[in-house]
Amino acid sequence: DAKNKEEFFDILTELEIPVEIISGDREAELTFLGALSQGQSGEGVVVVDVGGGSTEIIVKNKQGALQGASLDIGAVRLTERCVSSHPISKAEVDSMRRITCEHLGQWEERNPGLKEQIQEVIAVAGTPTTLACLEIGEDYNPDKVHQHILTLDNLKNWGETMAGESVEERKKRPTLPAGRADVIVAGTMILEETLRFFQQSAMTVSVQGVRYGLAATMS
Repeated sequence: DAKNKEEFFDILTELEIPVEIISGDREAELTFLGALSQGQSGEGVVVVDVGGGSTEIIVKNKQGALQGASLDIGAVRLTERCVSSHPISKAEVDSMRRITCEHLGQWEERNPGLKEQIQEVIAVAGTPTTLACLEIGEDYNPDKVHQHILTLDNLKNWGETMAGESVEERKKRPTLPAGRADVIVAGTMILEETLRFFQQSAMTVSVQGVRYGLAATMS
């Protein structure tokens, strides 16, 4: 979708860097494989990848096949759609929650019976790792962030607390990257409502994603 994609490919060609465009299904497969702990089967696990423009929901069904779906609600997109100012009003917070729930409901309609199979939620990408850093109280350290547990109660508290702050106030939080200060609330809302949707009390943060999944297929 990038407007400057041709410029990007021109640079790769000039530098003789090979590139392969992977499908959404392949990305889902690699993300899922990367997020799992070593030796974990993936049965009963859902991997949630909150991006800027979309959120990926990846599940392994009872037949062992991966089912990935892209929800049109990323941290940036949801912020642009719902938030008019900071601090964020309760009405706009409620709107973010409602829209997230609507998309998750549509996912359930397209994948009947999968929701009931979920016993564990794993979250990857910048939103969960940033929240883990906030809870740990330190800058990003993969050894400490990986496998950190984000509870539903804590996600709710973080979302409501930061919604009540201006962007500048969020930027003053030592472990919150300035570039995420305006979208972290929306990302947190997506994680919170996803956890509630799957009726789980906590999620595990993984720092491993597509790259690790690719490495696993090559080992």
